[in-house]
Amino acid sequence: MGNNLIHVRLEYEESKQAKRDILMTEVSLIKIAKAIQRYREFRIRELELKEELKERFEELRATMRAVKAYLPIPKIPHFLEEIEKKHEEKMQKIEKVAKPEKSKEKKLPVLMVRQEKQKEDP
Repeated sequence: MGNNLIHVRLEYEESKQAKRDILMTEVSLIKIAKAIQRYREFRIRELELKEELKERFEELRATMRAVKAYLPIPKIPHFLEEIEKKHEEKMQKIEKVAKPEKSKEKKLPVLMVRQEKQKEDP
């Protein structure tokens, strides 16, 4: 009884339409796969650019601190000192918020992609 096969008879036009539908589905899946691949490439590039931008900002910040260290300290009236202190406190709060905790999990995908690219490129 296990050898009973079921056969379905299709007309020529029905089989032709079914093949056409299958091919259209395959084409759609290929387009989706290409779109996903492009998205991944753009996302990786975006993360690389963000990391590069972050490094440049850190360099700029270090340069600004070095320049500030060489400049003379001006004498500021007392009421302006209070305003400056408040401003510095706000800036420190902003810097704390702007600095996310560095975690290996966030950088891991970018590092893995870089390693893959290095393996591919001779």
